[in-house]
Parts: sequence; C-alpha cells; structure tokens
Amino acid sequence: MELRDKLNSLEGYQEIIDKKEKFIQRDIKEYEENHETWLKDRINSHIARIYMYSNQILISKYSMGQPISSIMEEYKTKFLAPCHH
Repeated sequence: MELRDKLNSLEGYQEIIDKKEKFIQRDIKEYEENHETWLKDRINSHIARIYMYSNQILISKYSMGQPISSIMEEYKTKFLAPCHH
C-alpha cells in the first residue's frame, strides 16, 4: 500500500486509527449505558465526538492509501450504524 499523504508514516497512521477506535468504542459504550438520562445537548455533543473520531479514522485510512470503497463501507457499518439507535 502506497501512502497518499506522506506527512506521516504507515505506523503513525495506524497508531492514530487504533487510538481513535478505542475512543469510539469507549464513547459508544458510555452512550449506550447513559443516553436515557442525558439531556439532549449532551447526547448531541457525545454523538458529534464519535463522528469526529470516525472522520479522523477515515482520513487516516485514506492517507494510508487504503481503497476508498472499503473505507466508506467500513465507515457506514462500523461508525454510523451504532449512533442511530
């Protein structure tokens, strides 16, 4: 795989992806456990943060040189779907 963006290394992008995926899993779990007691503003803020992390993963995978079609499919199923409960 050839890097599209050479401002980072393959390992550097993978580190970003790994970190952001952990943050997303943590935030999804917190959302699932608590959203019924949260005010609407907190829910919106929490979901916005999940989207921000997932966008950073999308950008990192694109920069790594991964195929766009696989990036988009993963983005839809892995990151967007959990937020639409």
